[in-house]
Amino acid sequence: MPHEPFTGVYNEAVGRASDTGYEGTSYEDLVIATVSWSAAVAQHMAGRSQRYGREQFDISDAEWATQAARDPQRLVGDGRSRDGDSIRVIGWSQSAPGRAGGFGRLLKVWLAADGPAASGRWIGRTACEANDGERKAYWAVNGEQEM
Repeated sequence: MPHEPFTGVYNEAVGRASDTGYEGTSYEDLVIATVSWSAAVAQHMAGRSQRYGREQFDISDAEWATQAARDPQRLVGDGRSRDGDSIRVIGWSQSAPGRAGGFGRLLKVWLAADGPAASGRWIGRTACEANDGERKAYWAVNGEQEM
């Protein structure tokens, strides 16, 4: 199943990312086979509440972000980085703690290619919980509701 592009709000074409794709590959055709996370990025994702000084969803396990990036129903689009080298993925992590208990949460993940994008290897830049608009867009495309 092709992945839906998530570019409606992003319209500046810079670097390797554009309105329609990354390195000439459409967002819906990008392969995300592996994601590598540095210790510094993992620590950054886990310390969101501390940085903001208020309760946030801290991604204490980088595997949650990898699961979201590899979600078969993910939404993919331009990451809006200044240098245009990242993509933004909205996807479901089945292992992350749920919003209302249990497990499963929608996350927003930024990735940069680790070599040619066609290789399917990516470097995790950061991740956080998807916002209300992103959750609405994801569920509208996937016809389900978050629990």
